[in-house]
Amino acid sequence: MSRFVLNNKLSRKAHFELGECPVFDLVSDFGILPVPLILEDRIGSEMALLLIDKTPFIYTLAKVKPFDLMLKTGMVVTSHGPLAFLLFYVPKAGTPDDPYFSNDYHLNPFDTAMMATWRDLARQSHWHLILVDADREVQDVLEFENVYGLGDALDQMTQTIESRQPGNYALAKQEFCDKYSLQDLFNLSAV
Repeated sequence: MSRFVLNNKLSRKAHFELGECPVFDLVSDFGILPVPLILEDRIGSEMALLLIDKTPFIYTLAKVKPFDLMLKTGMVVTSHGPLAFLLFYVPKAGTPDDPYFSNDYHLNPFDTAMMATWRDLARQSHWHLILVDADREVQDVLEFENVYGLGDALDQMTQTIESRQPGNYALAKQEFCDKYSLQDLFNLSAV
């Protein structure tokens, strides 16, 4: 698994209006979603990460300093086909494998459009994480230098499935969620 630490290096105050963002309704209580946004006109469109938390915990999370975003990647083979995951987490100070916050995102490695979204993010020099509450109010905009190695992880996932046939992604995801806790994902071996 890949694990990288990025220290928040936002050098300016940022303002961002979420408005009627349709992806907001895709998240039940909390989750991380990639979305194309324009945060700065001089840069243009980029892929950003929305961390939507519809619980009061978002206000506590927004106060965490330093805010170190970490990522572990991996893949498992279920009886319904392979499923990849991205585990985002913020560790408690001094305990890199004890998360203060964690959230996994599931990937269908056979879905080229899904993989392309994450490849777009992987190519960027910096990532933006936008913390959003239940009222669609932005609680913070964080910027991180991209040292995650996500592109390499996605390449490994693609190579791993070359000799496999696609399965049923919905059933693979259900089996994965039934079998693995977030803590289990910390302990899985590399892709």
